[in-house]
Amino acid sequence: MDESAQASAEKSTVTSTTDAEESENPETEERSEDAEEDDAAPAPAPASTEPEIERTAGDNDPAAAEAAGAELAASLDENTEVRTQAPVRAGAPADGADVAAINDLVGGAYEQTTLRGWVSYIPNNSCQALLNDVNAQVQEQYGTTDILDFSVIPETPLSEVPQYTEAQATLQSVDNVAVDGAQASADVTVNSGGQTDTSTMRFLREGDRWTFCSDEYAS
Repeated sequence: MDESAQASAEKSTVTSTTDAEESENPETEERSEDAEEDDAAPAPAPASTEPEIERTAGDNDPAAAEAAGAELAASLDENTEVRTQAPVRAGAPADGADVAAINDLVGGAYEQTTLRGWVSYIPNNSCQALLNDVNAQVQEQYGTTDILDFSVIPETPLSEVPQYTEAQATLQSVDNVAVDGAQASADVTVNSGGQTDTSTMRFLREGDRWTFCSDEYAS
């Protein structure tokens, strides 16, 4: 056999041997390719170690905020309710300006259109001595006066607050307005829950305006 033929035969033998090895180990080749892909893939991000933040009633949840506001409204009603009182002792009939001012004060409570306005109206228009007492009661009961921060109450329309719509409270009249110096009283008639009630309310002039008050604070 000449040298050319011998070289060709050896080359053929090497090629056949290589092909045989590759055909005998297909899984090895696949595992190798898979390993390369695994090396190229990014490692999964580690689980977060940050604590999960618990949402409060008002966080992106209008319904929960409304419920919290209604609960606050009930609490404040209990603490700021103006009791039925006796009229001022030496009171004389009020002049036209005082009658109008007290009518506007009482009527304003029934002209509110939002939950925040409804809850905050009486506290915002009460005498300072009454407010000081309310603050002390709230501090003692809750350990804070933050509950009196009306800015956290949502501006929910009262038409969407069941507590308000079920009562359907309306002011019928403010009568017998009497004034004795800086104190005043009036008979207030209100329609609420299908009933009509009349009660005597007391007021105190502070500065240039009349405020809701009580005989125990108005002396």
